[in-house]
Amino acid sequence: MGIRVDALLVRLPEYEWTLGRHAQESLGIGYVAASLRERGFSVEIINAPLLGWSRTEALGEIRKRRAHLIGFSMPAQAGFYPLTGFIRDLRSRGGGAHITVGGIAATLAHESLLRQHAGIDSVVLGEGEETAPELMGHISLGTDWRDIPGIATMGTRKVIRNPLRPLIPNLDALSLPARDTVPLALRIDHEVPIMASRGCAARCRYCAITSFYRLCRGPVWRMRDPDRVAEEMAALRRDYGAYKFSFIDDDFLGPGRRGEEHATAIARAIRRRRLDVRFTILCRPDNTKGGVIRELKDAGLVTAFVGVESAHGPTLDWFGKRTTLAQSLAAVERFHRYGVKVEVGLMLFHPYSTLGEVAEGLAALREMDSVNITNFFDELAIYDGTPLWDELKGKGIIRRRRNEDGLYPYRILDRKAEMLRRIFFRVFSFARHSDALFPNPPARIPESVNRLHKRWSSDLLDVAEGIVTEFVRLTPAQLALRLSQMADHYARRVAQLDSAYAKLLAIQAGHSGK
Repeated sequence: MGIRVDALLVRLPEYEWTLGRHAQESLGIGYVAASLRERGFSVEIINAPLLGWSRTEALGEIRKRRAHLIGFSMPAQAGFYPLTGFIRDLRSRGGGAHITVGGIAATLAHESLLRQHAGIDSVVLGEGEETAPELMGHISLGTDWRDIPGIATMGTRKVIRNPLRPLIPNLDALSLPARDTVPLALRIDHEVPIMASRGCAARCRYCAITSFYRLCRGPVWRMRDPDRVAEEMAALRRDYGAYKFSFIDDDFLGPGRRGEEHATAIARAIRRRRLDVRFTILCRPDNTKGGVIRELKDAGLVTAFVGVESAHGPTLDWFGKRTTLAQSLAAVERFHRYGVKVEVGLMLFHPYSTLGEVAEGLAALREMDSVNITNFFDELAIYDGTPLWDELKGKGIIRRRRNEDGLYPYRILDRKAEMLRRIFFRVFSFARHSDALFPNPPARIPESVNRLHKRWSSDLLDVAEGIVTEFVRLTPAQLALRLSQMADHYARRVAQLDSAYAKLLAIQAGHSGK
């Protein structure tokens, strides 16, 4: 007969490597599930990556459920083809459930989703906590749902986008998110996501998050009561034993004095409750002051992801970042001064990259002493609905068809920079998941391991800078002839480094276990 449920909320793996240790709890699904349950609907959450299910296994399990509504989360554009292919397979096996898709990427790409994939009945636009229960109510009663605010659907010939709902002004009015999948996350020692604010007051031209929130009326950056945030952490600590948290806020430190005071209040609320926790944050480099960093460090901050994005002034201007390299260097130095590990977001490659700009980026990473293996792959991703998407599409720089990753491919206009991008991807591909060597976020990692991480990072930068030096010396024609040989040579060096540091870490672990 199958398991009866009103709504089934599903997170699929974008790629098979998101299974297991790379999986994470979906807080967005948790909030929508809570809003549905608050109105009396039964909900089951399926987080396939956390469950370790392949797409085939997930398909089989979903078919066992008899749901009126199946909602899929599409937070990132990388999930476009995996999601639409999955829905096509699900529809081909029968079943009349209403299928809806929500999330940042789904909102911005709703035209493509609905035009190209008939199996999708609707897309929830913007924040879903009010729209999803209203949609569920109509579906359960068998009444027409097509006029619901915040819904897009395919009409006879065109996509119909209903008026969007305003942004939720009071985040404290939301029910706490459903935490069905916390035990799964803790089973693989993953951090538990938590939200203290939503939105970002910046206007970066490449950013899907900024474009998403500015579609709707209302204040873009909104915050929760600091005591409610700390109480939620305390409950998760008490009920599940969670002590590693990841604040998923788009800009945890927020804009100006309001953001600083909010972050400081959260830190003090955590300390008043004497919570033994560790947590990570994401922030911009222009909202970092020493006082608030010290407060957060004392409360348990271990890692800050800082959106530097570029070391090149003209590129920062083109991105609409409204920050400078000097601000980024100062922000990273402040975090380091208080013993906080920093992960830097810095895109080495975009359509107008040059060898000189890549060299500037590598030099900045060395100065910031905050290298992660992903820095060597970081490139500008073009998202539907962003100002850069409009600009590059109009100039014919990005192709209109997505690649297999659901992104819009482009070639770097500078021929040598395009070849450099290809060789970086090939040379450093061994360590795309460097957390196998050096876990992130850290939880009480010994200083000896941190020192090894710094040496490892420096050695990788040596390799990258050596490649750039060769590229500067050779002509494009010479590079074309030697590219494969160079890639093999440097890939061997990187593989040797990987092996050497794995052995050093094993020795270190043996000593610490005695």
